[in-house]
Amino acid sequence: YDNVEITSLGVDGELSTYFEDFEIDLLNALDDTETIDDVEIKAVVPRLNHKKYSLNIGVDAKKAETATFRVYLCPKYDNNGVQYRLDEIRWGCLLVDKFWQELSAGSNTVTRTSADSSVAIPDRPSFASLVKAADEAVSSGGDFAVENVRACGQPQRLLLPKGSESGTDFFMFLSVTSGDDAVVDNIDHTQSYGYCGIKGEKYPDKRAMGYPLDRRVVDWRLFDIPNIKWTTVTIFHNAD
Repeated sequence: YDNVEITSLGVDGELSTYFEDFEIDLLNALDDTETIDDVEIKAVVPRLNHKKYSLNIGVDAKKAETATFRVYLCPKYDNNGVQYRLDEIRWGCLLVDKFWQELSAGSNTVTRTSADSSVAIPDRPSFASLVKAADEAVSSGGDFAVENVRACGQPQRLLLPKGSESGTDFFMFLSVTSGDDAVVDNIDHTQSYGYCGIKGEKYPDKRAMGYPLDRRVVDWRLFDIPNIKWTTVTIFHNAD
């Protein structure tokens, strides 16, 4: 794809993971009876999360056009500290974002936050919040409306793999290709279409899942081209 050249790929802020205490409502896991009032029972468990971050991408375009952006995170070293070859790590690369972006002729700066990721979904609403919303809908005679409920996608909090206190290096891999890859016009960016597609529509990408890492890479220089770029990023883990 000779319309663009990626001039920069960086992260605004530190990539950092941490464990948080998460409260689980166990009410719907217990036997119930109408003769005894419900007793609130909850459990607290640790779970992995990460700080929000932003990707900053610099792109020079020869002409105004829609382009497809695909961002992967890939392991850099094996457990012996030996750096992987690109053909070895492609099976371990994780798609962290895929999106279509309008580019103008000349220099472009594209910013994507982790919250924008098209492969991630937010936490599902709790059982208690669903019961409350249903009761309110019944009492008011209104609609039962719960926003942002998506059953398919990577949990937003697991978008980054766990780092280490001293920092763990990963490759961040970016490819920019023609916007003709898109199948659906006016993609709803509130959906996790990166993995799951769009409800009631064709899968929105003409390319295979995992593209362009979906085929054998006989020589890394095949990817040493203007519309592909990878860099090393470090993920830290806050143990406090």
